[in-house]
Amino acid sequence: MIDTSQFPPRPAILKPALLLLALTLLLLLAPLYIYKIALQFSALRTDCLIGLIIAPLGASLTLAGIIHLLDHALTPPQMPPPSPPPKPRPWYLRVTLSELKRLLLALQLLTTSLSLAAALILLFHFPLPELMTR
Repeated sequence: MIDTSQFPPRPAILKPALLLLALTLLLLLAPLYIYKIALQFSALRTDCLIGLIIAPLGASLTLAGIIHLLDHALTPPQMPPPSPPPKPRPWYLRVTLSELKRLLLALQLLTTSLSLAAALILLFHFPLPELMTR
């Protein structure tokens, strides 16, 4: 039996990932409110567009943090040389985490494209599209 007390403990991954996911959701909901304000008040158009650039970039960074934690969860723990190789993760866990990573990468691409669209609207003075009119 291997004495694991000499190895550094693996960090708990679920709690930081859920905190980052909550922050991502807040950063993804902020542009909806900012966009509504930009449509109502034309004087705040530039400030709101800057907010529409920054919030999705922050969401993209938090998604990158979640992806880093998933990569850390997918790698087996490192053992010192005299010990036997670590048991590989079960296939269903690896497949699930890999698919979750792909989904997060696609969401990260969407948030970055939203930020790029807001930057193009700001730079070239395009009118704001009225998507949410009620």
